[in-house]
Amino acid sequence: MDFEESTGDITLEGYLMKWTNACTGWKDRYFILRKNILYYYISKGMRYKGKIHLQVAEIIANEKEVLKFQIDTGIKTIYLWAHSEKDKTSWVDSLTMANRMEQINSKSKQVNNTNSTGLVVKNEDKDKHNLLKKIFNTKVLLDEMKLYNKELQDLDISNINPNKFYDILDKYQVLSYFTFIFYLFIFLTYLLTYFTVLFYLLIL
Repeated sequence: MDFEESTGDITLEGYLMKWTNACTGWKDRYFILRKNILYYYISKGMRYKGKIHLQVAEIIANEKEVLKFQIDTGIKTIYLWAHSEKDKTSWVDSLTMANRMEQINSKSKQVNNTNSTGLVVKNEDKDKHNLLKKIFNTKVLLDEMKLYNKELQDLDISNINPNKFYDILDKYQVLSYFTFIFYLFIFLTYLLTYFTVLFYLLIL
C-alpha cells in the first residue's frame, strides 16, 4: 500500500469505532479527514492503516442506530460508530460536504476547460468517463485488497473462540439436514402423484 499521506489541511479528526470483521468486531480507530480522503489509524500519531476515497462514495446516516453511520464506496461499505450524537453529526456533515465539494470541483474543471475559440470542450465523452471511473474504482479496490491483506497479517487469532465456529458449523449441518429432508419429501410426493396418475390411466 502507498503510505504517502496527503498534506492538505485537516477538516476533522478524532476517534470512531470501526467494524473490522466477525472475529474482532468493533475497534477504536483514529480518523483524519483531509480534503476528499479519509485516513484512519490504529491510534493517533501512528502511520495510517487505511484510506477511504470520498470522490465516488455515499455517506449514509443510519436512522435506526443513533450513533451509527456508514460510507459506501461502491466496492465495500465501511461501518462506523461515533461516541456521541454530536460527533456523529459532525462527521456525517463533514464527510458529506467533502464528497459534494469534490463533485462540484470536478464539474467546474470540466465546464471551465475551453478551447481557443471559447467553446466548452468536454474532458471526455460518456464512454471515456465510464472507463476512467472503472480505472479509479480498480485503484481503490487494489488499495482495499492490500489493506485486507495487511489486516489479515495483523490479525491476532489467539483471541478467536473456536467454539463459536463449531456452533456455526453445527447450525449449518442441522440446516443442511432439514433441507435434505424437505427436498426428499417433495420428491417422494411428486413420485407418488406420478404413479397415482399412471395407475388411473392404466385402469381406465
